[in-house]
Amino acid sequence: MKSIQNYILEQLTIKPDIVGFTIIKPGFINYENEINEYITEKGFVMNDHTSPHKISLKQAQELYKVHKDKEFYDDLCEYMTSNDIIAATWCLDKDKYKGVNPIQLMKDVKHHFRDKYGKTEMENCMHSSDSLKDVKREAQIIMK
Repeated sequence: MKSIQNYILEQLTIKPDIVGFTIIKPGFINYENEINEYITEKGFVMNDHTSPHKISLKQAQELYKVHKDKEFYDDLCEYMTSNDIIAATWCLDKDKYKGVNPIQLMKDVKHHFRDKYGKTEMENCMHSSDSLKDVKREAQIIMK
């Protein structure tokens, strides 16, 4: 018998071995191909992705709940619901990339595109998860 967690992950098409979650933020989805190609060049394989869509305020609030007490929280949630986003989950070939920290590797990708296309601290092109635990939590929120 499958555990409830495994059943939910299967229903959401989120594999248990995903190691990355990204969001291309509002105003930046025209860079989707470039971003996905760059992530793939770094060794990731896309597990699943969404079509361009708006997220609800409730989803944005849940996604960024760690920042709830910060001054920018409401503005961030409003921005994230202002236009379409594209979300994706990623796997990494464990045999080919032994010893690589996938979270740090994806953070490097995120910073590359934030530096290249980011407009402000908030309108910064892309989001990636900060931990393996957050990968699954955030994907479940956004990829419903």
